[in-house]
Amino acid sequence: MKRITSLVLAGLLGLGCATSASAVEIKASGNYDMAFGWQVQAAKGSTDFRGESFYQEADSDNFKAIQRFRTQIDIIASESLKGVLFFEIGDIDWGQGNGSAFGGAADRSGANSGGALGTDGVNIETRRAYIDWYAPGTDQKLNFRIGLQGLLLPGAVAGSPVLDDDGAAFVTSYKVNDNFALTALWARPWDGQERDGWGADESDEMDMFALIAPVTLDGFKITPWASYLTAGADTPALQDPETNFLFPANLRADGSIDNRRILNNNGGLQPAGDWFVRNPYAHGYSFFDMAVPGQANPIDNRLDPSIGGTDAWWVGTAFEMDLFDPFVVKADIMYGSSSTDNAVRRYNYHAATDTYTTSISDFKTKGWLVDLSVDYKAEWGTPGIMGWYSTGDDRSDWRKGEMGRMPTVSASYGVGSFGTDRSQSGVMTDTQLTTSGIGMWGVGLYVKDVSFIEDLKHSLGVYYYGGTNDKGIIRDLRRSFSGAVPVQGSMGGNPDDLYLVEGEGAWEVNFDHSYKIYENLTFMVDLAYINLDLSSARNVNYTDGVAAPNTRFTSVSGSNVEDAWKAQVGFKYDF
Repeated sequence: MKRITSLVLAGLLGLGCATSASAVEIKASGNYDMAFGWQVQAAKGSTDFRGESFYQEADSDNFKAIQRFRTQIDIIASESLKGVLFFEIGDIDWGQGNGSAFGGAADRSGANSGGALGTDGVNIETRRAYIDWYAPGTDQKLNFRIGLQGLLLPGAVAGSPVLDDDGAAFVTSYKVNDNFALTALWARPWDGQERDGWGADESDEMDMFALIAPVTLDGFKITPWASYLTAGADTPALQDPETNFLFPANLRADGSIDNRRILNNNGGLQPAGDWFVRNPYAHGYSFFDMAVPGQANPIDNRLDPSIGGTDAWWVGTAFEMDLFDPFVVKADIMYGSSSTDNAVRRYNYHAATDTYTTSISDFKTKGWLVDLSVDYKAEWGTPGIMGWYSTGDDRSDWRKGEMGRMPTVSASYGVGSFGTDRSQSGVMTDTQLTTSGIGMWGVGLYVKDVSFIEDLKHSLGVYYYGGTNDKGIIRDLRRSFSGAVPVQGSMGGNPDDLYLVEGEGAWEVNFDHSYKIYENLTFMVDLAYINLDLSSARNVNYTDGVAAPNTRFTSVSGSNVEDAWKAQVGFKYDF
């Protein structure tokens, strides 16, 4: 495989470069992932959570067959200089994404295309492409990595709840000695490259900076870090309500509000339900277009054109210790804050004249997360316990346009192999509950890599996820929303993470297995179950808290929340 890949790459680089190619070493690595199996009340044909996943669907198709190919090609000139290309094909659902038997190339183009009859999908993705080199005369201590690359902020226990993704960046690292190093990065997540009607450049860039300083001593490692992000008011991430993490996911493109996504869990830089609108009729707050006494039409709630840019920052420390081997202790503590200028619009009702006025203020969000895990590395396996706590939204602050959840950018916080991004195979179903753990607390008991037979391993885990957001927020939403308050939201690019409040929670059980058929070929089995318990406050009868202050909350649904499970097998070929 490596020989074939090298020959293909040589052809792409040009047949006339034989002299240069002879001085370059080319190495290929990667994997094929295949998965097959069933999933009930989980995302169909995708690893992303769907808000309706835990609600019974009639005649739903629960079987899934999917594959993905990834390869990294290192073009090595010397020990001090190389170029890296990282390609991906997939995820491809079998029978989906069209094929050559169903039309031309335009009908089978895109990341997930080519799974139907005829295949021939136009679907190669460039995930990474960068130059990696050491400064001359520094004894390979000063390194530069420039281009599209993996970006990761520290997270010792379960990965990073702030940033773990690919992006364009300039990263510099310096190894001071065997105990101390320093890494600095500048990344540009977005740049609209747009101009206004007068030809002037718009403020449409987003830049992120970080400093990481790992200290490694005998038996433990501590990694303090800090990051800062700034985004102009015209940044594309602020303008696209379907993909942004800067504004609530229930905004339409024209700035109005989509009532169907009223409780969005935007765990990104502005994690909120429609925080910028206040209802003059009930309690001075609202979260969508709502009728005003004396007016036939609802308020036209739009994002104010004076909205400004966003600034966010984070600080944290990751800790790892194996000083008391076979015990391994890991922990994280981090804090983050963000602010957006002129983002909160308040409607102030004047009863005497039955009119209202508006006022504009900044939107702010801040919060923290701590976690801890303790593992015991035995000869037969690794039992352990872990837990985390992340602050949630407070009702009183929420009414003022302030959130209590830590801002995130693009997270990958992994706990269980079904509820979070930790399945054995990248194409098996996972991430059904959260991508970041923000607005939640949780505990887990597990035993990993249990092996009594050569090449056969088993892992068992039980996890509980609880909400830390104020339950009163859901009650406020119910006062303004005709229907059940949904559970989905937006979390750092994933538009459908769970928004759990105090008293709500989910149980997850994983029982996973792997067997090495060959050194490079692994057969996997994933078995998992999730039980979701939601508050009755999401589904209530309510008229109005002012006209009928003694109206009681009465549950009208909740029984339609179904358990989720998966039973899947997979094959992974690593080369």
